[in-house]
Amino acid sequence: MTFQVPDKTSINTDEFKPEANVIPFAPELIGFILEDLKITTYRFGKKYDYLQVGDTVDIQDSSSKQIVGRAKMVFDFRLVD
Repeated sequence: MTFQVPDKTSINTDEFKPEANVIPFAPELIGFILEDLKITTYRFGKKYDYLQVGDTVDIQDSSSKQIVGRAKMVFDFRLVD
């Protein structure tokens, strides 16, 4: 499934550190998430390593800091040696 993201997207000037069990998204993606068009996200690095399959997280608008929904972690993929 694909959808058209606006040409101009949000730019964060500093790193936003959300509370535990909160995953922030750019404001232009919130509508797609709420309409079930964006159902997958990838986070690289160790910032969210504490999350496990089955955990429930809050979805946050990174601009307004408003919690707009909840999501459940359903799949975890990690490379092995």
